[in-house]
Amino acid sequence: DGRYDIWLYHPVREKWDVYTVDDRLPVNERGNLAYLGMSAEGELWPCLLEKAMATLFGSYQKVF
Repeated sequence: DGRYDIWLYHPVREKWDVYTVDDRLPVNERGNLAYLGMSAEGELWPCLLEKAMATLFGSYQKVF
């Protein structure tokens, strides 16, 4: 259904937390992915992991 549960270790809480993200990703003005792209094999997981990390840290800007 376009939603993914990704487990990340929270460094402050010192425990594993699940972050649910969807497959809607930010794009730039040209319509390309704004941050990480898909893997060389066309896999979506790098983008989903990045989105989960952005959720953990509060925004994409805080990840980069």
